[in-house]
Order: sequence, then C-alpha cells, then structure tokens
Amino acid sequence: MRRIIEIYNNTTFELSKLDIQKDPSSPVIRFCVRDKLVGIFAIETGKIVLDNGLTKFEYMLAEKEIIHNRCKFLQSWDNYSKFLEKI
Repeated sequence: MRRIIEIYNNTTFELSKLDIQKDPSSPVIRFCVRDKLVGIFAIETGKIVLDNGLTKFEYMLAEKEIIHNRCKFLQSWDNYSKFLEKI
C-alpha cells in the first residue's frame, strides 16, 4: 500500500506502508519516475537512503522538492503512520 504525495509530470513522491512499518521514527519518501523507483530519501535531511539509478537532474529535482515541501511530507508521514496504527 502506498500514498502518493506529489505528482510532477512523470515523477511522483510517495510514502510506503512498508517503510513506515519498518521504521516509523525515520521518515523516508520514495521518488519514482514513470512508475519506476529511482530513489528513497530521508525527509528530515534530504539524504539519499537508496539510489536506484538516479540521474543528476533527478537528484537535484528531488532534493529541491523535499526541501520545499519538507513540512508537508513530514505531516503526511505522521498522519499516515497514525492511520496505519489504527488498522
């Protein structure tokens, strides 16, 4: 199960149920291009947790969007975590 947070043309940022269940205290966001996972980033720091073939442009785009939307992404992580605890 996943929750899509942002969509830009062919790219998406999404939260994953698996990531939340694995470590709810370490918020990460998945960055996909054309539905292919290309990277996972720590929301709080913007650091790459998983590089699955990120290009320099994709990295710069993801970094910019994470910085710009950090509060929104963290709030979504908290809300999604609380929702998953209830089910």
